[in-house]
Amino acid sequence: MALPRARSTWVEIGILSVILAGAVAMRLVNLGTYSGLFDEGIRGEQLFLMSAGYRPFRDIFAAQGPLLLDLLHPWFVLFGEDLAAARLAVGFYSVVGLAGASWVGRLVGGRVGGVATALLLLLSALYLEGSRLALAEVPAMAPAILSVGTALLYAREGSRAWLFATALLLATSLLMKPITLAACVPIGLACLARRRRGIVDLLILGVTVGTVMVLVVFAVGVAGVLDQIVSYRLESRGSEGWSFWKNRAALARALSFEQTALLGLAVGGGLLLLARRRLAAICLVAWAIASVGLLLTYSPLHGKHAVVMIPPAALVAGTGLGAAWREVRGVNPTWVRGLIAAGALLLLGWYAVKAPSTLAQSGQLMKVTADSDVDPAFEQYADAVDRIAQLSGPRDFVVTDHPYLTFLAGRLVPPALVDTSRSRIRSRSLRSSEAVAIAAAHEPRLVVLWTDRLRALAGFKAWVEDNYRLVAVYNRRQDLDRGIYVRGDAQFAAVRVALEGPGFVPASADFGGDVRLVSHRLDRHELRRGEGTPVTFHWESLRPLGVDYHVITVLRGADGRAWDQQQESLAGGSVGTTEWEVGRWLFQNTFVRTDAGMPSGEYTIAVSAYDSRSRRLVPLEDGRTELEIGQISVR
Repeated sequence: MALPRARSTWVEIGILSVILAGAVAMRLVNLGTYSGLFDEGIRGEQLFLMSAGYRPFRDIFAAQGPLLLDLLHPWFVLFGEDLAAARLAVGFYSVVGLAGASWVGRLVGGRVGGVATALLLLLSALYLEGSRLALAEVPAMAPAILSVGTALLYAREGSRAWLFATALLLATSLLMKPITLAACVPIGLACLARRRRGIVDLLILGVTVGTVMVLVVFAVGVAGVLDQIVSYRLESRGSEGWSFWKNRAALARALSFEQTALLGLAVGGGLLLLARRRLAAICLVAWAIASVGLLLTYSPLHGKHAVVMIPPAALVAGTGLGAAWREVRGVNPTWVRGLIAAGALLLLGWYAVKAPSTLAQSGQLMKVTADSDVDPAFEQYADAVDRIAQLSGPRDFVVTDHPYLTFLAGRLVPPALVDTSRSRIRSRSLRSSEAVAIAAAHEPRLVVLWTDRLRALAGFKAWVEDNYRLVAVYNRRQDLDRGIYVRGDAQFAAVRVALEGPGFVPASADFGGDVRLVSHRLDRHELRRGEGTPVTFHWESLRPLGVDYHVITVLRGADGRAWDQQQESLAGGSVGTTEWEVGRWLFQNTFVRTDAGMPSGEYTIAVSAYDSRSRRLVPLEDGRTELEIGQISVR
């Protein structure tokens, strides 16, 4: 009997090694791909500020758990302090969480349960996405998973060593992000299973967890934690509002990216585990149910939060499969074993049918980290990062409402303004006067308004317009423009030279004797259907302007048909062109898209100036109203 058992152990080790190796590989492929996620930008910039000597809560606004940044930062430094390093720090904890889930699955469901849990978690699209982004949820789940495992060992053996290990792991998880609170349910059940002694031990557990958390909070700074976590979260919940149906819809949207069959396996596995009436199995089912309940009551709930229910669901599904394997091999009546086997095979078949879509989703996540908030014009992000680096020095501060850009450019933001989220502004945790005071104290070289967050603070926007000048604008279709502002005392001649780098083609085309297109740049000349290219215009006013000019960019075929056209204000979200002084200049970056159904061939990009008051196109010196600035080939 020893040989088969040893052989099965080596088979188990081999399978888990392959799974873990696959997990590591899936977290390394294309790890530096830009996602555009606002929350990831905050995390990267927070870690960057820590490397510059600033501390969370004392200096840096940090609305996550008090330990999160301190547990991510060593890995961030070790891996190179860039975007990939920030994600590798998260990836490290995600692999720990996956290995821990496999261990817990083995405790409850045997070898089959451990392997099945690891495989299900490996293939989870939501867990993979959370493992490849610098966000808080997946790292916080790693110690939570381990704490459930040590709690089950405590319930089995009664050793208080396991109890204290559970307390330390649970406290660590809650101090990273309290959204893992649902882990308290299985831990509490495991303690109560020891009956009278368990009640005492549950109190010991609670005191230990509370003591650890209080000590950490005092070390970090009580005032900062109360202000940036407790008060901010309460104000945010009040301003955002909570609704069961709203949370249910948000959770359903997030889970639409997950393998539906995983949830089916979890339900089926949960029913089987409950039927067996074993404490460890009941604890896992309770954890899965509590996780869903927590998400339904959480406010404000975002799609990224749904990942906290995936490890418990994978554990219930995996240990359920392990239990099914044991039941089929057991001494139950034939019809019972047949029924269990049929149910397990049916659920596995459902999962197998959906496996190709799951793998495709995972492949997409490894190709580019996608999210509904990501703008398709990635080139604009890259150009803005280059501009920020060109126009500021390594020691200069840059104020922005999209810290991803400053992080990629290697620039610091005022630590208290690293988080300019909508919820912080809506809850009035960040007021206009406070934003102005913080910004002014750091004398930022640039202000980059990329979203509609800081612009919502009227006083702050007015301060920017009074003290800074818009020099580069990035047009957004049917949305506010993005702008880079330079401080009013800058050497604008040098700024202009820096912005007009290689690739610009001279134009010297005057529209109506009012505005001149000095030069332009077309980034790409060959596109596939459905792709686009940035187009940059360098404008200058020739005399005081009586109207607010707009710019029309059009993509035309050889037959004159306009395949793409957009009209944007030349003001770029700043003062109107009627307030421009003579010689005022601006770099305008717009984006031309090809249509998925357009035929292959050569297409022309042209630009016009539009008088918004008289609603007419402004002629060039030769009478034309449209200037061709380049051609693209569509294949």
